[in-house]
Amino acid sequence: MKIKTSIFKEIIESPAPPPEVGGIIGGKEDIITCYFADKGSKENCYDSYYPSTDLLNKQIDKWQDDGIDFYGIYHTHFAGDDGLSSSDRRYIVNIMQAMPSQIQYLYFPIVFKNNMLIYKAIRENNIVKIVQEDIEII
Repeated sequence: MKIKTSIFKEIIESPAPPPEVGGIIGGKEDIITCYFADKGSKENCYDSYYPSTDLLNKQIDKWQDDGIDFYGIYHTHFAGDDGLSSSDRRYIVNIMQAMPSQIQYLYFPIVFKNNMLIYKAIRENNIVKIVQEDIEII
């Protein structure tokens, strides 16, 4: 995943959990050039992030009007918790299955203090595969 330096820095400086927080990432030509931080829904708890889907969908629509592509969803994890949980994986699969067919992949970064780990969900023949992806800060 390619991401602009300024966006990378802003995202990794997200508030540290608890609770977990997140948002969406967007850009152009396969480069992350913007993000939108979400405060989450009121169901957020100590170790989970529940996105405000209505708010995020409105932002995705605005981005689309501005020529910005939606590239995925990020959220914070506690230090040392660098893997996707089973609920993270289910959520990613559900999102990919709900996406229009022209969207073949999305990114799902996990954010820690001063770093992020990138997961990429790829849809091939109605099967969603989740792989770890390198990050390129540009």
